[in-house]
Order: sequence, then structure tokens, then C-alpha cells
Amino acid sequence: YDAIIKAAAKKIDVDWRLIAAIVAHESKFDKDAQAWTGAAGLMQIMPETAEKLGLKDPFDARRNIEVGTRYFGTMLGYFKSLDSANRIMLALASYNVGYGHVRDAMALAEKYGRDPNQWEGNVDEMLLMKSSPEYYQDPVVKNGYCRGRQPYEYVYDIVERFHNYQQFIPY
Repeated sequence: YDAIIKAAAKKIDVDWRLIAAIVAHESKFDKDAQAWTGAAGLMQIMPETAEKLGLKDPFDARRNIEVGTRYFGTMLGYFKSLDSANRIMLALASYNVGYGHVRDAMALAEKYGRDPNQWEGNVDEMLLMKSSPEYYQDPVVKNGYCRGRQPYEYVYDIVERFHNYQQFIPY
């Protein structure tokens, strides 16, 4: 899928190896992958997202990568004022758990004196806290409960894989 991933990544101006790391994590490059949540295809696109973005067949590898990458580009756009590393990590978390939950974690970070624009040691920890009623019922939280461990691990797994790809796979 390298050629498809490279073309899609170029459209949103990201290193294609980052998109490959997302695909590896999401589906292990199995175009027929389907999760119990309904997420499907190489980039595990949720049915509602697929419908909204015009993806009729989530198992069409080319379209799944194109649409999933475009959606990831939208997530990156939410954080365009941030440095590259934080922009990528916050966008990855948003791709996984939804932008609303990440915004909640950012609001919690700000409320508790942490940097809402810094993923590591700040927003990541507040996302973990969103599984506790004390935090997900906080007035600054608009999207309620979140299984924070999943997006937390998701981000660090993909970033590690991306760095490995950068080290061993030519751009």
C-alpha cells in the first residue's frame, strides 16, 4: 500500500511513514479488518465518519486510506498553531478517541495548571483521568466519560512505530 499511502500523505503534507504507522496499528495492513465497534478497513474508519466523508465501501483499500488520511489531516488542522510533535500527538489522540475528548483533556489540563498545548505529561495525563467521575463530571468537560488508557497507548505506540519507520525506511 506504499504508493497509495504516499499519495494520500502528500495531499495533507505529512510524512507517509506516519500514515503507514497508523495503518499498521489500526489494521496490521489487513484491508478486511473490522473491529467490534464497527470501525473497518485499513484505517479503521467508524461507520458514521465513513458516511460523513463519503466512504461507501470501507474495505476498498485505496479509498479507505484516502479518506482516513484526509480525516487525520482534519485532526491535524485543529492543532495547526502547535509545534509538529504536539500537533501530531494531539491529532493522533483525536483520530482515535474523537476531538471532543481531546478538547476536554486540554480544558482539564488548563484548569489544573498544566499546559493544554503540550501532550506529554499534560494533556495525555488528563485524558487518562477522563475515566474517573471526578474528572469526566467536571464542568469543563463537555463530552463525558472516556476510556483514556486506549488513546494514551495509541498515541505512544504510533509515535514509536513512526520513529522506527523513520530510522529504517527511506522517505
